Amino acid sequence: MNGYLKIMCAVIVLGATLTAQADNKSLENLERERVDLMKVMLDSSLSVEERAQRIGVSEQRLIDLERMVMRDDRLIGSKDPLVRRAFADYDGTFLVHASVESKRHIVDFWMQTLGLDTQSIMSSKQGRK
Repeated sequence: MNGYLKIMCAVIVLGATLTAQADNKSLENLERERVDLMKVMLDSSLSVEERAQRIGVSEQRLIDLERMVMRDDRLIGSKDPLVRRAFADYDGTFLVHASVESKRHIVDFWMQTLGLDTQSIMSSKQGRK
């Protein structure tokens, strides 16, 4: 009976862990897509047209993913650090929605959020720290 109890406890713990991981899956997908968008923004090998096209595609996916996260009731009250951090930084997490609200292009909005402008970028130098 003791072995059976251990197995049941292990199954319960595993189930709780998998459920907790599934609970923030929508947020993880949003984070992954946002990182992909930032890679496109910073990819110097893309032409202006290619970059604009890929940003447009990514924006559409981000809109859907942001809506999913906003409507995901499993995230409400979550103690997960990823979830808490995401909702503490609305502009960074819900990048497309925040850029629309500020009436700025997503790239301009992201740069502004980072405190970057054309002048600071043009005066920067590439190097190691």
